[in-house]
Amino acid sequence: MRKSLDRRHGCRRLGEQLSAAREAGMTTAEYAVGTIAACAFAALLLAIVQSGGIESLVTKVIKAALSVSL
Repeated sequence: MRKSLDRRHGCRRLGEQLSAAREAGMTTAEYAVGTIAACAFAALLLAIVQSGGIESLVTKVIKAALSVSL
């Protein structure tokens, strides 16, 4: 009786390990997609900030923030 319980426990444990291995791959793929999306968003923001009107506006805001005395 004890041996059969050990075998079932071993099979369940193996199944859990295989399931965890499959999910680990999905997590890696999700991180890759998230990283690509973040890089694309950063590139878009960089293009917007480097445009003429926005660049001068951001420069004015930064200069105003740095000139505030406490």
